[in-house]
Amino acid sequence: GLVYCADCGEKMYNHRGKGKDKKRVYTPDPQSGLLPADAFQCREYTVTSRRETKKCFSHFITTQALREIALSAIRSTATFAIQNRAEFLRRVRETSAAKQSADAKVLQQRIKKTQKRIDELDRLSVKLYEDYAYERIPLKRYEQIAAMYEAEQTDLKKVLTADQKELATFDHDTDRAEQFLFLAKKYTDFSVLTNEMLLAFVDRIVVYGATRVCGVKLQNIEIFLKHIGKVELPDQAPPVIPTPEEYEAEKRRKRQEYDRKYYYEKRKPKDEAKKKAAMQKASEPEVVSESEQA
Repeated sequence: GLVYCADCGEKMYNHRGKGKDKKRVYTPDPQSGLLPADAFQCREYTVTSRRETKKCFSHFITTQALREIALSAIRSTATFAIQNRAEFLRRVRETSAAKQSADAKVLQQRIKKTQKRIDELDRLSVKLYEDYAYERIPLKRYEQIAAMYEAEQTDLKKVLTADQKELATFDHDTDRAEQFLFLAKKYTDFSVLTNEMLLAFVDRIVVYGATRVCGVKLQNIEIFLKHIGKVELPDQAPPVIPTPEEYEAEKRRKRQEYDRKYYYEKRKPKDEAKKKAAMQKASEPEVVSESEQA
């Protein structure tokens, strides 16, 4: 219930299984408790993948990788907040102010658009009444259109009131950062991600689609924490991507390693068995039947 698809916004389903390898012992991992095949996929893709019209795509990610990323985000943010309190409060304050400013701008534009439509409906209602008064339209038609205008105007006024109320409540309060600091100090061990810790710290996780660059799977995962949302920290290092030459060299090395393993494990024993059988057949005395002797 915490993992969401970045493209369609739907929740991601958790799939657990035994994996494709039938020879493996299907026992959960002793540390994480996960089965060999435990991963998340987009709900919209899972529901429509076998239909003619597919929606979204997999966004596949293993549960183990997701838990490791979540634990790393919680550990780094909590450690940074405790050790650098002033800098942490400044970053949260800047992030909050930027988000609230953007949200306020969207609300102002929506309020302006809603108010413009309400005024337009007032003018249309007056014009409609004039058409009825001068007998340009019948009474039944006038009542139908007037009812439509009235219903739309009522809905728009409700939306306008809610948006104006939300806009009035915007402030730059930093109490949420203090609440996160209080939460971070409650936990002293961040070596293992427990379900209690996950529910206490994580608000939601957004998973983007994956791409491959030189054999490295790149997938953007956004972790939104309770009280503070998403905060960029200075110690977040970018992934290491090999150059095309290094990637090709690694591919050749793996291919040669596979060929050697295949030869010594499968091909060579068969060749030696055939050679041994041929030598035994050649060393055996030839048996001549009595008819051939006569």
